[in-house]
Amino acid sequence: MSGDNNPFTLSSADALGTDERDQGDLQGSRRRLEAVYESSKRILGAEHLGTLLTMRNLATTYRWLNKTDLAATLLDSALPRFERVLGMEHPHTIGCRVERANVLSDQGDNWAALRLVTAAERSYQALFEADHPLRLVARNNLAVFARKTGDTARGREIAEEVAAAFAAKLGEGHTITALALVNVANAAAAVGDLEHARRTDERAYRILERTLRPENIASIGAMVNYAVGRIAAGDYDESFWSRAVQYAEEVLTREHPITVAGLNKQRIDLAIEPFVM
Repeated sequence: MSGDNNPFTLSSADALGTDERDQGDLQGSRRRLEAVYESSKRILGAEHLGTLLTMRNLATTYRWLNKTDLAATLLDSALPRFERVLGMEHPHTIGCRVERANVLSDQGDNWAALRLVTAAERSYQALFEADHPLRLVARNNLAVFARKTGDTARGREIAEEVAAAFAAKLGEGHTITALALVNVANAAAAVGDLEHARRTDERAYRILERTLRPENIASIGAMVNYAVGRIAAGDYDESFWSRAVQYAEEVLTREHPITVAGLNKQRIDLAIEPFVM
């Protein structure tokens, strides 16, 4: 089997669509993943794991495009299929629930999102050792939604615990450690510790500057957070902020959530994707 009918071709196209999203080409990612999804349904079947993973990846792209209703519809269709094909407690099934939580948060229901990520964290707890990356990802999600529902002290405590665990597990200069540090900085800012947030923002940004391409969504998001954090901490020279927002607009478009956050001098959360481990 070869060409577009080859499952490996579909898998490669799915990976390319995800990479396009990570590099800021959201419309390119949408077009590619929509095409892969339609081909996968036809060639592999609606409940093949490859089809389900593409559904989840396409939903993430829809979420970044602020098309939360499309993302929710796709995830609500994918989740029961994950449960039938892999079981209720398979990591891919749990990951789909976590992405649904992200969409719920974007729709304004942080409490429902917190309930989902709390259940996900308990599921991972039963499956993996305490320092397993997926356990740590789940804890990171829990920290985000604890903060978003007002428990800022708990959110900060968990975020710092997760960042330290990732540093011990993967290294201080690892990309995933840097993404955990972004959450630490956001948690510090939420409780008013703006100088610690600024220092942590800089650490995260410098790591991602070394480990990822400049046009990667995580790199740009960390740059925007660092720029916003500097202003919040009293650095009123806005030249770095202007450069960060201009670069975000050039690479990601003016409508991208990271650009919008930067223009409004607001911080943004950067997810640690559970399938990158």
